[in-house]
Parts: sequence; structure tokens; C-alpha cells
Amino acid sequence: MNLIRFFFVTIFLFFPYGNCYITEIHEIVKKGEIKIGMVSQDKFPFFFKTKQGVLIGTEIEMAKELGKELGVSISFDRSFSTFDSIIDAVNEGKIDLGISNLSQSLARAKKVYFTTPYIQIRRGLALNRKLIAENKESDVDLLTFIGLSKFKIGALANSNNIPVAKRIFQKNEIVPQSSNEEGYTSVKDGKIAAYFTSESNLYQYISEHPEQIILVKIVFFRDILDSISIAVRPEQPHFLYFLNMFLDKKEGKITVENQIKKYQDFIKARND
Repeated sequence: MNLIRFFFVTIFLFFPYGNCYITEIHEIVKKGEIKIGMVSQDKFPFFFKTKQGVLIGTEIEMAKELGKELGVSISFDRSFSTFDSIIDAVNEGKIDLGISNLSQSLARAKKVYFTTPYIQIRRGLALNRKLIAENKESDVDLLTFIGLSKFKIGALANSNNIPVAKRIFQKNEIVPQSSNEEGYTSVKDGKIAAYFTSESNLYQYISEHPEQIILVKIVFFRDILDSISIAVRPEQPHFLYFLNMFLDKKEGKITVENQIKKYQDFIKARND
């Protein structure tokens, strides 16, 4: 008798209101909307506005697929100036999810759950060609030379690139940059020798400023990968499980290259 009572109590707790959804999923469906946090600055090809002002990209499409799967609408809150502020907003329950090219880190994992990565992105450097040419010996590997030098290296402030850059370039001064644009400008002006950022940011920079190739050299790290995931509120482990299954069932591997190819016509049209 006690076993039967326990069974019905369990059913009541996990399947309230007579539906067949887990409580967390039920609350999302009942609300009818998932609020997603994204940084205000466009990040091609993941989220950006077309020439007509339409928000598109890899993560926009993924979010809309998630909404369709749950039968709810999707809203994007792009009031965030930093990636860490999105993590804080998810932790505080101000938004439901963070889908904004978010890197996993131990510090962030103290505040939110992360799904399994849906893309691995290489990191790289935008280098001042003249500064490197004037100082580098021809037989020394470029990245080894940078690491052994005392050149200043920039990285985006309040991003996961700061601690990663400090770990890789332990002998260099890491200079926080307020934006990617400031980082590239600082490289061109010789204020810093290099700007440490993601593969997608470097591709975006070159696609928008092809004339800068004569001033800036781009190099990638083959073995330093950035795991990009969805940030989930810490009190929603079942939703995390659902999201991991959702990502696992998506068809085709997402890479920076295939997504740039998919959306390159939109970015070209915007730049014309």
C-alpha cells in the first residue's frame, strides 16, 4: 500500500496539472516563451543583422528550432555588453538561456550549467606584421617567439579570452580591450603586438576589412579549442538534459567554415 502511495505522490510531483511534462519543461511551455540573452555586438556567423535589419545566424536558427520543438516563442535580449553579464543574468533568473557564442570556463560553471558543446572554435592572433618582422629571427617559430617576447597582447575585456591568454602567454602583459574593434585598431597602431581572439572573430575581421591583410597577419592555434555551449539556469537540470538531447539530435556538424559559407552572402551584402 505504501509503495502505491509513493508512486502516486511521485507522479503528482513530477507531472503536475495533469500533463505529461517534467515540471521545468511544463513551466516553460506554460509561459509560452524562452527569453535568450545575447551580447549587443554582432558576432558573424552566429548572430548578426542583415542589411535590412533582420537578426539571423547559426545561433538564431538554433534558438528558433528549440522554440519550435517546445511549441513556444523565442525572444532575444541583446542588452548585454559582455559575455559574463549574460552568465550572471542566467544565474539570477533574469533570462532563461544564454546563447551567445559562450565559452565554457570553470569560473562560469560555478554559476550556471553548460550544455555539451555544439561547436569547437580555434583561437588565434591578429599580429602587427611590421612589429613582428622587425623583431623576429627568421628561424624561430612565430608563436614561440610571441610567447618568449615581452610584447603586449590584447584580449577582449570581461571575456574568457583574458584568463586563457594569461595562461598561454605567461611572460607577456595581457591588455584588456573594450571591443574587438579596439583590439584590431591597437594592433594596427602598434599599441599591442597581437590581439588574441576566436577564429570566428578573425574571419569576420578579414571579411569586413580585406585591405588590412597588408598590415595584420592572422595565425591560428591548432590545439587550443574553445568549447561553445548554451548556459542554463542552475535550478533546471531536467531542461539541461532536454537541451543536450536536442543538440545531440541536430543533423550535421557545425564548424566556423561551413557557417561562414552559409551566411557569407548576407555579410557581403551588408558591407556593400
